[in-house]
Amino acid sequence: MIREFSIDNRSLKAGVILIILFFLLLYSSISLWDPDFWWHINTGRYIIEHRALPDEDPFSFTEPGQDETRNSLILKGYWLAQILLYEVYNLGAVHGVILFRTFFLTLTLLLVWRFMRKGEPILGLANLLLVGNTLFYFTGERPQTLTFPLAVLMFMVIQGYLEGGKGKALFFLPLITLIWTNLHGSVLFAAAVIVTYAISAPFFLKDISSGRKTVFAGACILSLLAVFLSPSRETLITGFLDFQTGIIKSESVEFFSPFKLLASYGKFYPSYWISMLAVAFLLLTNIRSVPVSTTLILALSSALSLTGARYMVFYVLATPLLFRLPHIRMRKIAQAAVLLAALVPVIMNLGYFKPFNFSIRETYPAESLKLLHHKSPERIFAYLEWGGFIGFHLPEAKVFIDGRMLNEDTLVRYNAILQGTEAMGQKEWKRNLEKYNVDAIVLPLRDFNTGRPIPLIGRLSEARDWELVFYNEREILFMRKQRQPSVNEGAAY
Repeated sequence: MIREFSIDNRSLKAGVILIILFFLLLYSSISLWDPDFWWHINTGRYIIEHRALPDEDPFSFTEPGQDETRNSLILKGYWLAQILLYEVYNLGAVHGVILFRTFFLTLTLLLVWRFMRKGEPILGLANLLLVGNTLFYFTGERPQTLTFPLAVLMFMVIQGYLEGGKGKALFFLPLITLIWTNLHGSVLFAAAVIVTYAISAPFFLKDISSGRKTVFAGACILSLLAVFLSPSRETLITGFLDFQTGIIKSESVEFFSPFKLLASYGKFYPSYWISMLAVAFLLLTNIRSVPVSTTLILALSSALSLTGARYMVFYVLATPLLFRLPHIRMRKIAQAAVLLAALVPVIMNLGYFKPFNFSIRETYPAESLKLLHHKSPERIFAYLEWGGFIGFHLPEAKVFIDGRMLNEDTLVRYNAILQGTEAMGQKEWKRNLEKYNVDAIVLPLRDFNTGRPIPLIGRLSEARDWELVFYNEREILFMRKQRQPSVNEGAAY
C-alpha cells in the first residue's frame, strides 16, 4: 500500500545516481545560448590583454554611463568569472564552455544531495529533482552559474558548525565569500544569509557554548568583510540599490517577477512553483520543529525570488535546509505525491534531451557577421542581445549597446531607434543614427521577447541612405550607402 511506501538504502543510492546522471546529460544537451556570455568573455580578453580592469566601456561607441556606481559594479564586478570563461572558451571553444557549465551545475546538484542526504529519503529525492530541474532554467554561460555550488557550500559549512562540527571547516566561509564577491554581485545574497544566521542562531541554539558562539560570530564578521574585498566594493550595495529603481531593471526580462513572466510571456516554471508549495506546506505543518534560521532564510529567499526570476535559483538552493531535517513530519502518501509532482517538470523537459550537444544556438547573426568581416564597419547598431556576440567577433568595430546597458539614456535611445520612433515630424530614429555615425545595422526579423516585427526594419527599407545587404529567415543587415558601396554578397533576395 502507498501508506507503507518506503525506499531502502540500495534503491535510494540507485535513484540518486540516476537523477544526477540524467541532469548531467540534460545540462549538456543545451547549446550555448546566453547572449551575455559574449560580452563577458570579451571583457575577460580585455582584462588579460591590458592587465587591468576597464574604467569605461571599451566596446561601445556611445558615451560612457554617467552613473559611476553602475559603471563600477558592472564593469569590474565579474572580473574573475570573466577571465575563467574567456580562458575556457579560448582553450576549448564551444565544447569547453558547455562542459564547464555542465560541470558546475552537476557539482551543485551533488552538493545539494550531500547536504540533505540524512533527511527523509522520499522527500530528498523529490527535492533533488526540483532543484535539478530549476537549475535547468539557469543553464546560461554566465558568472552567476559559478556561484551556485558556493551557495550550497555556504549552507553546508554554517550548518555543519552549528550542528556540532569542528571549527576548522567554518573558516572556509570567508574564503567562499571572497571568491564569490569577485565572481558575481549575488554575493549580497550570501551576506544576507550570513547576517540572518548571525542574528538568529546564537539566540535560538541553546545547546551551543559561548565559546562556539564567539567563534561563529568571528567567522561571520570575517566573511562579511571578505564580501567587500573586490574592485567594486565601494559600489556593491549602492549599485544594487540604484539598480532597483532604474529603467534598466524594468527593461530586463530576467528581473521580471515569475508572475509577470507568466502573464506577459507565458513563461511558467513548474519545478519552482511545486517547490514553493511543498516548502510552504512543510513549514506550516512543522513550524515548531524547524530552526528559526531555516524559516527566516527560506522566507528571505522566497520573497527575493518573487521579485525577479533570476533569484529563483537561490531560493531552491536554500530549500535543502528544510528537506534535510530528519524529524520533518509528512505522511508517506503526501511524500509520494510530492515525488510524483517533482517528476512532472522533468518529463516536460525530455524534449530537450540531446546529450553533449556542442553547438551555438541558432539565434545569432552568423551570416551577417561573415559579411561584416569583409566590409569592416566601424560603428554597428545591433539588436541588444547580439551586441556582445558582434563585439567579441569584430574587436576592431564597436557596437551601440550590449547586455550591460550601463547608461539609461543610451537604452532609451536604443529603444527609440529600434521602434523607428517619429514624433511631431521628427525622425528620432534617424537623428540618433546620424548623431553616432552608424554605418551598419544588424537585426532579427522579429523581437525575441514579443515575437513582433521590428519597426526599424520598415523605416530602413524606405530610407534612401540605407541599403539592404543581406537577409534570411533569422537576420537582416543594412549598411549606410555613402559609407559602403552596394554589394550583394550571399544575399537572399
